[in-house]
Amino acid sequence: MQQAQYRILLQKGLKLEGLWKVYAFAQDVNDATPDMLPEIAATRIGGFVVASALDITFDPTLPCPLKAQATVMVVA
Repeated sequence: MQQAQYRILLQKGLKLEGLWKVYAFAQDVNDATPDMLPEIAATRIGGFVVASALDITFDPTLPCPLKAQATVMVVA
């Protein structure tokens, strides 16, 4: 961790050591080019979620909860 981020943690009274959760959000990329025929480009358009920390719910009364992909124990 860079010194600037460590300083921010200290200023906020937070510790570096302890249990940290990792949340990943990722999607694939659109690699279609402007010169492609629409029929070909449509097979290459990206933007699909490949990793998400959200569990999608279709119940409007419930939030979409965050789910950590990993947990890391930081020791000094």
